[in-house]
Amino acid sequence: MSSMKYPYRDLGVPFDRNFRNDLNANFDDIEADIKEVQNDLNAKDSAAHARMTQIENDSIERDNDLDARIDNIVANTGSSNTEIVDARYDSINNVTHPTLKDRLDDTSNKIGILSTADDVLFQNDRSIFLEIDKYKKLRFQQGVATITGVNSNGYFRDNEPFVQVTLTGYAQINAPNYAVVIDVISSNGDYGQLIVYDKTQNGFKVKMTGSASSVTFMWTLLNPLVA
Repeated sequence: MSSMKYPYRDLGVPFDRNFRNDLNANFDDIEADIKEVQNDLNAKDSAAHARMTQIENDSIERDNDLDARIDNIVANTGSSNTEIVDARYDSINNVTHPTLKDRLDDTSNKIGILSTADDVLFQNDRSIFLEIDKYKKLRFQQGVATITGVNSNGYFRDNEPFVQVTLTGYAQINAPNYAVVIDVISSNGDYGQLIVYDKTQNGFKVKMTGSASSVTFMWTLLNPLVA
């Protein structure tokens, strides 16, 4: 895979325009790498299927040839013992089987083994694709949440309103070492600041310091250092 984009750009620490541009470029590179891996896996899977089909066709052709020779032996019982001996010999693997049935059973077993190997190859290819998808989702997640204000006497309130954001899918195993970027979508009043805190593997909290009755925002989780 000579055209793989990995390794990707170093995002650095500041969440500025360069950070977002590099992040978007990294996502494009990751997507391109996923497609290249998938195309490579599809090519290997097609080659494996073609090889198995060829082997099966060759085996069927050899079996049909043996069946024809057996039919001829049965039709000429007593005069074709040399043909039976000849049919027990596997010239490909240089093996002489005790009986003709052993020879046919051995061929059938090999076809079964090839079919099983093809199933294993397919499962391995699928596992690789799922692992790449997991790696991508660990580094980047996005969603929308709303904080609803709490009642107050106009001057004080018992606590600052917050919302619990639960992450779906894969846990952030290096929590709390990930970043969350907040972009306000709409608000009913002055929302003050939106502060992210209590970051865990499965979610985080966002609190509002202002007096708005509600605020809706988009959150973006960035975890470029997750392994």
